[in-house]
Amino acid sequence: MSQPTNVLAPGTLLQGETYRYRIDGVLGNGSFGVTYLATGFVKVAGPLGEIETEARVAIKEFFMQEVSTRDATGSISESSDSGLVHKYAQKFRTEARNLSRMSHPNIVKVLDFIDANNTYYYVMEHIDGTSLDEYVCSRGGLPETEAVACIRSIGNALAYMHDCKMLHLDLKPKNVMRRSSDGALLLIDFGLSKQYDESGEPESSTAVGLGTPGYAPLEQANDQNSRDFSPTLDVYALGATLFKMLTAQTPPKSSDVLNDGLPLGLLEDRGVSARVIEAVKKAMEPRRKDRVPTVRDFLALLGTEEVEVQVEQAVSAKTAPIVKHDRRSPRDEENTTLKRSTGAPNDEGTRLMRPSAKAKPSVQQAGKDAPGKSTAKGAPKKWLPWGAIGAAVVAILAAVLIFGTGSDDEPVAPDMSAQTAQVSPQDEQNYQQWMQQAEVLYQQGDSLLRRLHGKPDDATAFTFYEAVVLSHKADSLAAATGITPTALSFSVDSLEKSLYIYFEDSYRMLEGMPDDPIYTEEMNRYKACLATLQKP
Repeated sequence: MSQPTNVLAPGTLLQGETYRYRIDGVLGNGSFGVTYLATGFVKVAGPLGEIETEARVAIKEFFMQEVSTRDATGSISESSDSGLVHKYAQKFRTEARNLSRMSHPNIVKVLDFIDANNTYYYVMEHIDGTSLDEYVCSRGGLPETEAVACIRSIGNALAYMHDCKMLHLDLKPKNVMRRSSDGALLLIDFGLSKQYDESGEPESSTAVGLGTPGYAPLEQANDQNSRDFSPTLDVYALGATLFKMLTAQTPPKSSDVLNDGLPLGLLEDRGVSARVIEAVKKAMEPRRKDRVPTVRDFLALLGTEEVEVQVEQAVSAKTAPIVKHDRRSPRDEENTTLKRSTGAPNDEGTRLMRPSAKAKPSVQQAGKDAPGKSTAKGAPKKWLPWGAIGAAVVAILAAVLIFGTGSDDEPVAPDMSAQTAQVSPQDEQNYQQWMQQAEVLYQQGDSLLRRLHGKPDDATAFTFYEAVVLSHKADSLAAATGITPTALSFSVDSLEKSLYIYFEDSYRMLEGMPDDPIYTEEMNRYKACLATLQKP
C-alpha cells in the first residue's frame, strides 16, 4: 500500500509534553486532520536506575487538507485563509485539553499534547479492533438485545460528555471503536466536538460542523445555530446510530425524514420491538422541539425507567422489602480490597482507594491472609459466600410472603392467588439482563485495573460503580417478584465499601483545590455516587 501524500513520513519523531513518539504509519485522514499509528517511548524509573519501554498509541494531527501544505521537514503552512486555519487550530488545541480531563470507560483516553511543525497534535490510546460500523455491516445488523446494550454504552459516554458541557457533534458507527479483546465500545474522533457554557452557548467562535448526512439533524446545518446548541444534536445522532445497528443501513438524511418520515418498516421487518422503534422515532424527530431532549431520556425510552417504576410499584403492592446487601462490617474489615476474578479466595487484591490529599498517591498491595490469624490492615478479606447470602435472603423473603405479619399463635394462611403469577417472563428477562450487565461491567473494571497495574483511576471506579448499581437493581426486582437470586463472581459488599472510600477521598482532595468548573463537576459526580452508596 502506498503512503498517502501530505502526511508525516514513517520514522518521524515528535516530542510531547511528557514523552517522545515515533510515527509508524497512517490510520486515517479527513478534512481537518490525520490520525497516525505511533510508538511512544516511556521512561520507567526504579530505585536502581531507569529503563525506556514502548507503548503503541494513536496521534491526531490538525491539518486542514484544503488550505494547508507540508514541506520536506514536515512543517505546515497555509496557502490561503490563514485566519480561518488559526481559528480552527486554537479550537483543536482547546478541545484536546478538555478531552484530556475526561475519564470514562467508553471514551478514548487522551494522553499527551504536542506543539510542533507549526501545528498541534494530541496523543490517544491505541484501540486494537475495528469500527462499530465494520462490525455491524459484517453481521448484517445486530439483534435488538445486543444493539440496545451497545447504545447504552455509547449513550453513557455521551451523557458524561454532556455533563462536562461538551458535545460530540459527529457521532456515528464509524466514530465508535470496538475493542477486539473484550468487545468494549469507545468514542473516538472528536474533530467536530465543542465545549459550551452554562447558558448553552459554544465557548469557541467557530461554526458547528455539518456532521455526517444521516446522523446530523437539520439544525446542525444552520450557520446561525448557536441558539440550537444543545444535547439534542447528539441525541439525534445516537438514535440514528441505533437505526444503523438494527438495520445495517445508513439512516436517511434529516431532510428526507422531515418530508417522508422514518422508514420504520425496515425496523419492523427485523422484528424490532415497538418500544425500541418508538424510542428511535423520538430521538430522530426532525424538529428539535419534538425530539427527546437528553441522552438519558432517550435511554429511559428503551425501557430502563419503565422497568424501575414497575419494580417500585410491585414492591409497594406486595410490601416486600427491597433486598440490599448488609453493608455493615466489623472495624477490622475497613480496608477490604478489590477482589480479582480468579475464583481463589486468598488471591492478592488492590484497594480501590485514593489516598488523602496530604499523602502521595499510592496503592497498597495486600498480602495473603495468614491461616488462623486475623487479617492485617490492608490485607484482602475473604468474600462472604454469595450463595449462602442469597439462600438466606430467599428463605427470609419466602417466610415474609407466606406468613405475613400474623402472630405466632395465629399464623396467616398464604394468599396463593397473589403468588401464582409473581414472576413474569419480562421480569425474568430484565433480572438476567441486569445481572449479566453487572458481571460484564465488573470484568471490564477488573481488566482496567490490571492494565493500570493495580492503580485505580476514575474510569475503573465508575465502571465498578455501575456494576454495583445494576446488581442492586436486580436485587430489588428479585425481591419484588420472587425471582430466585443468582450468584455473581464478585462480592458486592466489599466492592461497594471500597468504592465509598475511593469516592470520599476523591471528593476531599478536590475540596482544597482552587475554584474551577472542572473540579466542581468532578466533585458533584463523586457526591452523587456517595449518596447512593452506604457508608462503611
